[in-house]
Amino acid sequence: MSKSSILLFSLAVSGACAVLVEQVSLSFGASPSEMVVSFAASTDETTAECRYGTDPNNLSNTITATGSKYSMLNYTSPMLFKASMTDLKDGNEIYYYSVGSETLGFSEPKSFKSHPGVGLSLIHISEPTRQAEIS
Repeated sequence: MSKSSILLFSLAVSGACAVLVEQVSLSFGASPSEMVVSFAASTDETTAECRYGTDPNNLSNTITATGSKYSMLNYTSPMLFKASMTDLKDGNEIYYYSVGSETLGFSEPKSFKSHPGVGLSLIHISEPTRQAEIS
């Protein structure tokens, strides 16, 4: 096999790897400086990461997301991960985040605004999801 064939094969394989993270959602945590991220993935891994920061090209903060599954009747959920981004600045500061792992791949960076700093706020941001089939 020639070097160019090997390179093309490597590119095809790496390009075929899809990000396995889905159902990403955000909600405010217990304090105004906290944002909770939840997501699902079809994996048996029990840890993943959330990378976040104020620059989409430099997600300098990393936290561990822990995952668990549940089963009911003939259904077993995907791994459901959860982590809390803390020490966020209030005042509608824009933050960027990406979730996943080296094995799962990482989601494209998305953004959110931190707590406005006054009054009570409710937030829940979700990405479109696919329905799971129960057989």
